Amino acid sequence: MNKIISFVLIAVLITTSTLLSIQSVSASTIEDAKKKMDEIESKKEQVNEKQKDVSHKKEETKEDINTNLTKQEKVTNEIEKINDKLAKTKSSIQEKEQEITDTNKEIEQLKIDIKELKESIKKREKLLKKRLRTIQQNGGDMRYIEVILGSQNFGDFVSRSSAVNTIMDQDKNIMETHMAEKREVEAKKKEVVSKKEALKDQKQELVSLKNQLDDQIAKKEELMAQLEAEHVNLENHKETLESKELDLHDQEAELQQSMKAAEDEIARLQQIALEKARKAKAAREQAAKERAAEQAAKEKAAEQEAVERDTKESEPVQKESSNLQQLAEEPAPSNANFIWPAAGSRVSNYGMRAHPILPISRLHAGVDISGPIGTPIYASISGYAMPVNYASSFGNHVIVAGTIKGTDYTTLYAHMSSTAIGGGRYVEQGEIIGYMGSTGLSTGSHLHFEVHVGTYRGNSSSVNPAQYLN
Repeated sequence: MNKIISFVLIAVLITTSTLLSIQSVSASTIEDAKKKMDEIESKKEQVNEKQKDVSHKKEETKEDINTNLTKQEKVTNEIEKINDKLAKTKSSIQEKEQEITDTNKEIEQLKIDIKELKESIKKREKLLKKRLRTIQQNGGDMRYIEVILGSQNFGDFVSRSSAVNTIMDQDKNIMETHMAEKREVEAKKKEVVSKKEALKDQKQELVSLKNQLDDQIAKKEELMAQLEAEHVNLENHKETLESKELDLHDQEAELQQSMKAAEDEIARLQQIALEKARKAKAAREQAAKERAAEQAAKEKAAEQEAVERDTKESEPVQKESSNLQQLAEEPAPSNANFIWPAAGSRVSNYGMRAHPILPISRLHAGVDISGPIGTPIYASISGYAMPVNYASSFGNHVIVAGTIKGTDYTTLYAHMSSTAIGGGRYVEQGEIIGYMGSTGLSTGSHLHFEVHVGTYRGNSSSVNPAQYLN
């Protein structure tokens, strides 16, 4: 998705609508193709930036949703705890109300008991008054002594003493019971009143607690409603971002198809360029042979004339003519290997790496050779130089396509401070084609050098240059 094709020499037409529709590639010149490719690159960079922005916002929204859900879960747990407390409080209130009901029943029963005790006390008081009058009339305790002393025998004495003690104990018990019942009635009255007041206070406290819990529930439910509304808004925002993300994916897919069409077109144009280079080379070789043959014919005619004049002087001419004839029959020399395109230190190899400027990791499709600005850059192979231009990624750059031992290769030289050749002509291996610099996406003066087997098809056709360099 973040792949940035800095430049390729292709032709492609694109629309300016939001969704980039793919059209056929039909550039008549490499210069036009490159301008159109720059437009695609610019569009792709814009889409990539939008994708990164949407992706970032989507991640933030996901985090907000997770935070919201965590808050909802926390509030839900608190509400459950409050509900448990409320249930216990209601149960306590019911228990207290039952206790109050039971206490009221006890009070009613005590009132009945008190009424009965009062009647019993009233009767006992009459009996006691009667007993007191009798005792007073009969001389009090002296009367009991006379009863005892009037015994006829010991057995009668014991019986009379026991009877007197029983009567006295009964009188005593009557008084004690009388006083105890009166104290019990008063104590129970106080206990009932105290308990009733305590229950009343507890009931008021429980009602207050219930009101407090009701307020807490209302607040929690209000907060829960806010969180749920926030969650709905976040989900809607997430869906909007996902929709935008899908739109951007569609745009990216269409761009990729445009790039594929562009790669196919550049392959066609490069094939034309290679064929043109082969024909140019064959034409030069043929012209050289024809010039050599013409020169040989002249030399031979001159030699024949010289033989007639001086046989000895004709021998060097014959030898030289023979050498020229041999030269005319041999093809123009071609290098079987690549050469290093510049002097300097190799600072970055071919392979995956973190991009030094962009916040992405991707394939580094070549090798970087560092050196001072202005360091000469040489053609690593002989071949046809494509028309040069400037790209935002590669800056000033040159592409040379050539053939080595029947295999087509395309070499790319990027970030030049300036180029030394024009496009559309044949260059020899070792010829200066530009000078080292730091144009385009670059962090310092260096040469970015790529080797592609066959035509240029972006990273897919790139190979490690190190395996070809001497």
